[in-house]
Amino acid sequence: MHEWIDRASQYTHNEKRFVDEIVAANESVIDVEMALTAWGERTSALRMDFVTLTHKSCEARITCWEAKLLSDARLVSETEPKVLRQIQSYKDFLNVQTHREHVKTAYCETCKLLVQFKGMAERCGHPGVVLPEAVTRAAKGTSDLTIHPGLHLVILNDSANGERANWSTHEAKLKQHGIDPIYFEVSDAHQRRLPENIA
Repeated sequence: MHEWIDRASQYTHNEKRFVDEIVAANESVIDVEMALTAWGERTSALRMDFVTLTHKSCEARITCWEAKLLSDARLVSETEPKVLRQIQSYKDFLNVQTHREHVKTAYCETCKLLVQFKGMAERCGHPGVVLPEAVTRAAKGTSDLTIHPGLHLVILNDSANGERANWSTHEAKLKQHGIDPIYFEVSDAHQRRLPENIA
């Protein structure tokens, strides 16, 4: 275990710590580093930063997220920020019906495993494990699993002067493409709650 931790620390940086803080603050997160199978012209798998499952009406909704630091060069460009191409690649993958079905099947199995792990924890003397309603319903098959058609962007404002230079211009480009970022401040490390009802 110590060897695994030492090895993992080699890949730790501020963006990864940001994602860890989001995971710690949101019980709706059911996966991190979601790998999308290489397809089309791609020879390697894309990875989404994290995935949430929330209950909405009679469905359990899978939502995919990308996390970035405000200092990340992929957020800005005089023409088109790289993050837009990145997000579009995710959307293109999920626009394929067979891909969506595979994702839903995989996360249904994930929910079943989480329920099993909860039972194991309780049998080992840890009765305080709480699973979101969306997870238990998906595990039992009482909620339809759906996939949010978009992909959400969360940004950690790690800029020393409060905001990146000319950020409003770059933000406008994101919004023109339907990306409305959610922002967190460095000082709020223990308050990384995601919106309850994301559109």
